[in-house]
Amino acid sequence: SDRPIPVEVHAPEPTPLDRLESIVGVARAPLATAGIVLVFVLFLLLQREDVRDRAIRLLGSRDLEKSTAAMVDAGDRLSRYFLTLTVINAGYGCFIGVALWMIGVPSPFLWGILATLMRFVPFIGSFIAAICPLMLAAAVDSGWTMFLSTLALYVASEPIMGQVIEPVVQGKGTGLSPLAIVLSAAFWTLLWGPVGLLLSIPLTVVLVVLGSHVERLEFLHVLLGDTPPLTPAERFYQRMLAGDPAEASEQAEKMLRERSLADYYDEVMIPGLRLTQDNVDRGTLERGRLQEISDSAEDVIDALADGELVPKKRAEQKQEDSEEKNETDDARKESSFPEPVDRDLLVSEWRDQCAVLCLAGRTPLDDIAARAFEQLLLKCGVGAKAIAAKDAKRGALTADQLAGVQLICISALDVREHGAHTRFLTRRLRRSAPNAILLGGFWTLNFRDERDRKLAETIPVDKVAYSLRDALSSCLDAAKSGRTPIDRRQSQRDTLPISTSGNNVPFAPAAPH
Repeated sequence: SDRPIPVEVHAPEPTPLDRLESIVGVARAPLATAGIVLVFVLFLLLQREDVRDRAIRLLGSRDLEKSTAAMVDAGDRLSRYFLTLTVINAGYGCFIGVALWMIGVPSPFLWGILATLMRFVPFIGSFIAAICPLMLAAAVDSGWTMFLSTLALYVASEPIMGQVIEPVVQGKGTGLSPLAIVLSAAFWTLLWGPVGLLLSIPLTVVLVVLGSHVERLEFLHVLLGDTPPLTPAERFYQRMLAGDPAEASEQAEKMLRERSLADYYDEVMIPGLRLTQDNVDRGTLERGRLQEISDSAEDVIDALADGELVPKKRAEQKQEDSEEKNETDDARKESSFPEPVDRDLLVSEWRDQCAVLCLAGRTPLDDIAARAFEQLLLKCGVGAKAIAAKDAKRGALTADQLAGVQLICISALDVREHGAHTRFLTRRLRRSAPNAILLGGFWTLNFRDERDRKLAETIPVDKVAYSLRDALSSCLDAAKSGRTPIDRRQSQRDTLPISTSGNNVPFAPAAPH
């Protein structure tokens, strides 16, 4: 009778109202966020004209053209993105529905519709849509065959859609980089939850468009856009500063699959050397680093020694064009890029080792340009030799250095700042080699700029080349002709056809001196 009576406390059984309250409590925050976003979107739609005008005022009411272009660009990108995404997701849902029907999962087309809708949610939508079919497959089938087949379907199809089909179909329609997509998803999800994840890409597209049209917001376009942050020339210069010629050579090899070696030198290396010279002139780069940068650039040239003068794809295209019976003149002009020629077609004097003397003007950067031109000439079968600026003795060349020389190319990158030095060098060369053709390789001058053309006319050379490509074409013409250097030089002063090959940079005669 004295034994204690155990007492147990039991919570009362939850009523249906309690269960509903717990469910609502879990979904309260997402529903509240969705409600706020819905009200926000409805407000924007109802007041779209007023919001548009205020946005234009913020972007700059004095430049309505730029503001309107930004609005149109954002609308076009978003429309194209949603239309393409809807088509892709609908195709994915049809595929999932048919595949589940073949596997034997009940209500396959319902799960296909669910897959279509959930794919609008980046990254996790497809996997959320896979939960119900997987649970149903595990419940219906007594074994594991249906479950494993359904799991394999979703695991294999989603990466194919996200990594193969979407990039091919959409391309660069949104203008976002892969890093921007991940960062935007994380940011908007943290800010707005699941609704933010759903709207992350459209909102980020708007920011990127604003960055591309508004100067003060340009950092958004650089950070989130898919355009390369550095031009090929800037990347080349940066790699030279870092002392990494290996990566620069790798980038060059990628470009040479589609472009010629002369195009790479004219469009990447020469502008990169120009950036180097500009920084030296402004004092932002120590002059003592020029030799270090020159050594790295020379390693790149050596790495391209075995490269083809004309890319294989262009050579194959040229062969196909030549087989067509009705080939147009434009096609012939496009395929007329200087190629390696039979040495027997060259005049014997131009086959000598020093037929063309590539003379660097003043700095180690000029040495690199001269080495690049020497490499192109040798690949075309013309004898060439490069002389560094420190060995040129300011144009007072020796008889041994001038033996067999038919043409002297003065390679100069800083003609604008040091035109007097180039004129002095040219006059010394005229006295040292009176019978040779003097070619001014002023690679960084712009023939479309009247000031640059007038500057080139003040330098007493026989001809002026604004690009390696056209200088190479002229040297090949001279090498295949039978004229003597003096006759050739006089003929070029009198009449010279303008070449517009490649990047439309002419090879122009200098004014008579």
